[in-house]
Amino acid sequence: EVTRLAREIGAGSLNRRLPAPRTQDEIGGLVTTLNQMIARLEAAFEAMRRFTADASHELRGPLTTMRSAIDVTLSQPREADEYRQALLSVGQDVDRLQAITADLLVLARADAGRSPLENAPVRLDVVASEVVEMLGGPTEGRQVDLHVVAPAAVTVSGDERWLRQLVFNLVHNALKFAGDEARHPHAEVVVRVNSERGHAVLSVSDNGPGIPEDKISHIFERFYRADSARTRGDHGGRIAQPCTTTRRTAKCCCGSR
Repeated sequence: EVTRLAREIGAGSLNRRLPAPRTQDEIGGLVTTLNQMIARLEAAFEAMRRFTADASHELRGPLTTMRSAIDVTLSQPREADEYRQALLSVGQDVDRLQAITADLLVLARADAGRSPLENAPVRLDVVASEVVEMLGGPTEGRQVDLHVVAPAAVTVSGDERWLRQLVFNLVHNALKFAGDEARHPHAEVVVRVNSERGHAVLSVSDNGPGIPEDKISHIFERFYRADSARTRGDHGGRIAQPCTTTRRTAKCCCGSR
């Protein structure tokens, strides 16, 4: 029976499991191991499905706007400057596609173990200040108060490139969803870096809608989005549902010295 059911389980039926035998013998141990393996395969297939769906969504946006810009431009004769503006618009979408493709390539290389991490002293407070300086200023016509609080130097041992990317991702995501058009038109994002009990702590807080309690356990899943319907415009962000809290905080803790 175990052999027959095992043969029936395929990519489309990974939610099925082999029946547990009544006796705790070698066959019982084998069935338990097989069920655990099937569960891992199911999780891997589900992750691949989500990855494909999200990658397709991210690529579809720039491609759609490019197609639209081209069609509108070619719909009637235009002046040279109009053609130039259309090409500039298409070029921006090409840059977005290149960035998305580069990100996907980074993930693929990391999964294949071909992205070795360097280990060197890094001033986390300096990295945070530089990211804030880079992302500061008006964002999409909104007034944004973005600043960093780092009362002392904080040094960690790690790869500066990926630490910088981590801080950039957190701050960039906070800027997308900081504030609220009705209640908090003035967006506020605060980046704090300090040391707590021998660890470096980086926190990024904003006055946006917050992360719903039932979604918090999923935030480190790749490409996870709390707004499955993607209702917050073209941000492609992960927060859409309201929360009882008025401030969202994301933290990264790593060993410091």
